[in-house]
Amino acid sequence: LSLPFLGFVEASDPLFQATRRAVLSEKNPWYFIGELGVGGVGGPHQGKDMIWPMSLMMQAWTSDSIDEVTAVLKHLMLVTEPNSLMHESFNKNDLKVFTRSWFAWANTLFGDLILRIASHPTLYPAANLTKPLDLDALIHGWQPQIFMV
Repeated sequence: LSLPFLGFVEASDPLFQATRRAVLSEKNPWYFIGELGVGGVGGPHQGKDMIWPMSLMMQAWTSDSIDEVTAVLKHLMLVTEPNSLMHESFNKNDLKVFTRSWFAWANTLFGDLILRIASHPTLYPAANLTKPLDLDALIHGWQPQIFMV
């Protein structure tokens, strides 16, 4: 699912698209959908019924559908209970059951995903924006502030 993110293949590649459909389906024994409607990939590392938020991030990263990306973002925000941070994994039916209350890798990847969506020429509406962010202009136009106490 992460091959386009890692630069090994284009997300539009037909073979990758077929693989993506299989990975994000019940054909994959490690794909779980819970009672809350949140689905994602897990693995033997955390066990049955445990979904990795990073799998949802890769799902969004490899999508060109505003509707799919919007739904995934909503799901990601939902699964940050109880501390508004990304976990390593969460139970498909009980969001209070999770591993690692704070998982830096997942939190960083989520920030990267938000910046990608917010600056993408067609996906920016998924982040509730009226136009894409110009990150270069934003960064280059930023002036550090020095606060004296």
